[in-house]
Formats: sequence, structure tokens, C-alpha cells
Amino acid sequence: MGKEVARIAHYSAMILMLLVVSAAGRLFHYDDVESVSDGLARRHEESFLRFKGMDSSDEQCQQMYGFLPCSSNLPGHIFLIVIYEYLLYQGESYAGVSGLLSSNEETQEYVITGVGLLAGSSILLLTVLWGICLICAQKPYYDVKADSRDNNNLLQRLTGSGIHTDSETCDHAKIMLFSVTFYTLTSATSSRKDLSYLTNLPRASERLKIFDADLSKPETFEAPIKGCIGVFHVAHPMDFASKESEQVITEKSIKASLGILQACIDSKTVKKVVYTSSVSAILFTGKKHTEVIGEETWSNIEYIRTYQKQGAWYHISKTLTEKATLEFAEKEGLDVVTILPPFIHGPFLGPHCPGSVRTAMAMIFGDTETYKILLKAPFVHVDDVASAHIHLLEYPNAKGRYICS
Repeated sequence: MGKEVARIAHYSAMILMLLVVSAAGRLFHYDDVESVSDGLARRHEESFLRFKGMDSSDEQCQQMYGFLPCSSNLPGHIFLIVIYEYLLYQGESYAGVSGLLSSNEETQEYVITGVGLLAGSSILLLTVLWGICLICAQKPYYDVKADSRDNNNLLQRLTGSGIHTDSETCDHAKIMLFSVTFYTLTSATSSRKDLSYLTNLPRASERLKIFDADLSKPETFEAPIKGCIGVFHVAHPMDFASKESEQVITEKSIKASLGILQACIDSKTVKKVVYTSSVSAILFTGKKHTEVIGEETWSNIEYIRTYQKQGAWYHISKTLTEKATLEFAEKEGLDVVTILPPFIHGPFLGPHCPGSVRTAMAMIFGDTETYKILLKAPFVHVDDVASAHIHLLEYPNAKGRYICS
């Protein structure tokens, strides 16, 4: 409620300011030298907002970045401060959802994704535009004969033409060029994941083989599965930033799992698959807490959508993916066993602390918002989960679903 009132107040203040000060806008004209006008039929010498080439007294105010408006008097200063502060406020609300409504991990994911996409796409599009302008506007500095057989002919073609521009545009082009270089180098280095925490394990050079695979491309799992007799399917699409809908995540998860199962069938060597599901697939039935929940229980999708909106995409996708996995296995005659662990705690190998481990250590981290989860959430140690996976793979009579808690 408070946020809605604040938003209405901001919009009202901006509209009131526009009505009071009668701000002039910009209108582009092809016949104007600077291609900028104040949008009016006649010029207002008393205008308090000044654009490049718009007023006769450009020297009265200092421009910002060459295109943003500037001011030379108090009403103009107030107007610009209000507008800029409002834009910054809105930008902050989008970039940092902050820990008030979501976890720090979700906020970080929002910021990294949003800023990365904005910066990357803007730099790329502007660079393409600059490149086209440079190519189309280049002029020869001296004639180069088409039939010249001089060894320097290629060099002359590369260096013998260019464009005429002013120093300000040249400086902007250099800044953009350096920006693209930095972005390219950052993208290239970030794409190389550090797997040293795996490759440095004891005897990893002898017993560990790492493949590149993508859940969105199930065919990439064919090479890792080839020649195997057992497969542990533990991966699941994760979307903590809620960028995709529950339906999209579920479709991706089901497609990936069925693709992996098909790769197991095509291998002709896989005898059993252990699929890692979650207690999310059995907990949310909508029944009374006094009723017993077991391996034969399935979560109610409509109940989750109505009463368990927090993390609903995960609960639903896990439930429907496990169902689809078991149905496919039964239809194709593939031996598949599912294991349903709750929150997993214990030591981890990766460079980042897993969410379930952070939840288990909420009192140590001082995350008071998570205390309520500790009162009712079941936990299991990662060593027990690993042992359960191995047991289900090796035990020939293991069938169906197994809770691991």
C-alpha cells in the first residue's frame, strides 16, 4: 500500500511540475543544422530549458553528454533535479529489488542479469550503428587504381580512406571502442568456468571426466551417457530470479528429462536410472497435517498454485517432471527409480554456498527471515543422499519412489 501511494505521489508531482513550468520538448527537423528544435513554431528566449542549437544563448548553461537538457535558472534546475531523481528512483527499484521482498541471491541475480543484458545489448547495437556509419561515410584520401599490382595495394585500400568528423565525435567513438573491448574480454573470460574444485579432487585425473552438456539441449547428454550402465539424473532447471513462467520451466525440465532417458535407451548399455526428485512432489497435498504422507502421495498442483505461491514454480516443475519421467520409463521399459530428498545440508565442493546449506545455517549467518523455515522444514545430510543414490542404483529390487530424509 505504501509503495502504491509513493508511486502515485511521484507521478502526480511530475505531472504537476510539467503543468506549472510548461517545459518545452524537442522536435527533429531535417532542415535544421543541429537537427534539434524546441518543438514550437517560434523560439522562446525566456525558455528555462536549453538544448543544443535551440536557443540563442547556449553559453548560459553547461550541457551534459551533449544531448541532455541543461538549465540556467532556478526553475530549470528544480525541474531537472526532480526528473533525474525520479528516473534514478525508478532505476533503483528495477535494478535492486533488495532484500525487502526477496533474498540477496535473487537480488544479485536480478542485477547481474539486468545490467549485463542492458550494457551488452546497448554496446553491441551502438557499435553496429557506428560501424555502419563509418563504412557508409568513408571517403578516399587518394586514388587507388583497381588494376594496381603494387604490393602495397591492399594496405592502401585499408588505410587510404576514412571519414571526416569533429573531435567530440572522435572521442565518443574511442570510448565506445574501449567499452566494446572490455565487454568482449569479460564475456570471453566469464564463459570459461573454473572447475578446479573438481579437477583437484584426489585421483580426479584418473577417474573424473567432464563433459559440456545443457539441459535445454538433451542431445548433448548422449556422449556422457554412452557406454554407461547407470545414470544419476540430479540436474533441474533453476530460476531464482523468476524470469520465466512456471509453464516454461516445467516444459524445459520435462523435455530435458525425457531427452536424457531417451539417450539412456539409445545407448543400449544403461540398465538403471536414478532420478533426483524432491519432497516438493509429495508435501503439498492440501490435506490435514495429521494425515500420513508417503511415497504413494503426490502434490496437488492446483493447491500449490493457490496456497504455495512462494517457490511454486519449483514445486510444480519437480512434481510434473517426476510424473513424466516415471510414465516414460514405464512405457519404454526403462528401469527408473526416483529419490525424494528435502533440504540438503553438509559440506559442498563448489565455490558458492548452496541455498539449502545457507538455509540450514540461517542462525549462523544471522538470516532472521529464514528462521521460520527451520521450525518446520525437514533436512538430510548430503552424505546420506549420496549413499542413497548409490544404494538404489546397485540394489536390484529397488523400484518406484523413495523418500530420503
